[in-house]
Amino acid sequence: MRLLSVLITPNPTLSPYGAERTCIELMSELTRLGVHAYTLERQPAFGRTHQLNFQSFEVPRDVFSGSLSMIRISLIALRLCLRLKCDAIYAYGDYMEKSFLPAYFASVITRKTFLTSVLDDAKRHVDSKGFFGLMKYSYRRHRRSMLGYVAFHLIRRFGFRTSCVALAATDQMANYAKEVLRARRVVVIGRGLEDVWFTPTSQTKKYDAIFVGRIHPAKGVGILLDAWSKVVSKRKESKLLVVGSGPYLPEAIEKSRRLGISENVAFEGYVSDRMSMRDLLSASKILVLPSMVEGFARVVAEGLACGLPCILSDIPVLREVYGEVGVFVPKDDSVGYSRAILTLLENDELRRIRGQKGLTFVSRFKWPVVARKMIDAMNR
Repeated sequence: MRLLSVLITPNPTLSPYGAERTCIELMSELTRLGVHAYTLERQPAFGRTHQLNFQSFEVPRDVFSGSLSMIRISLIALRLCLRLKCDAIYAYGDYMEKSFLPAYFASVITRKTFLTSVLDDAKRHVDSKGFFGLMKYSYRRHRRSMLGYVAFHLIRRFGFRTSCVALAATDQMANYAKEVLRARRVVVIGRGLEDVWFTPTSQTKKYDAIFVGRIHPAKGVGILLDAWSKVVSKRKESKLLVVGSGPYLPEAIEKSRRLGISENVAFEGYVSDRMSMRDLLSASKILVLPSMVEGFARVVAEGLACGLPCILSDIPVLREVYGEVGVFVPKDDSVGYSRAILTLLENDELRRIRGQKGLTFVSRFKWPVVARKMIDAMNR
């Protein structure tokens, strides 16, 4: 079986976070199981820079300039699909326009199986609108690119309802695909973790807590900083490590200064190396993820694999996946987060028990199981 994955991020500066890393690791596992897996990516390809075991093809940078860029990317995907004699085409994210449309058009022309991952429900406010509601919303929010925005969402909806196999990590995302996107076929495949995350390390606990993710309001970084200022008022030397990049990073740094906790918060930036990321997690006492929206939150699984108790926002998808092991706080409750953080920091035995329970729980997240479910979805 031959599978082409279209892994083209919305912009050239986007670092590979959960969705991109999941796609890369899934392609690698499919290759180990005998699938001829390929990716089509921006330059430089994530697959190539991460030295994995599948072949990556790159879209030249100049293709992305001009009004016809989407057509040119789609033609590249189509030619590649025909040359490789692919049996299926996969778009790594359902609302990643530059991945979804080329993959979908290539699948329609070649009449091959089309699959896409339903990442999260961040677009619920758009997906729940009818045609006129979508037009009105796009006129208010995307006036300069209104026609393109509307066309993408209409094609995306048509694809889900006619030919797409929607892949979901959780039942919550599967229900979203069925009820809101009205997908014709939905398969829950879960998520996996590489063995490297389960390798013990002997890191000194330099940080009291760690956050990992894009620096964006949807990830709740501002709420975490508010909570951390309350933690610092009780424990003056408490140290928070924020790992990640994004357009709101300067704003987050400035907020830490305004709150008077700049000495208690370290901003690490984006970390691409898995070993380095594992070491940073292992050097922390707890992981905090106050996200407003998630599709699976693989960083929580990575934190659990490193033995960290995890404090999470109380949203349905995180309850579904991590309900057995997470400490849950209402998503906009900074006081609640500070209390949960202080409770764990002040009780070493509680942290140890929760860390061990989480490690046992997360051992079920295996890539071979996920990859075989995807192979079954392609074969049906």
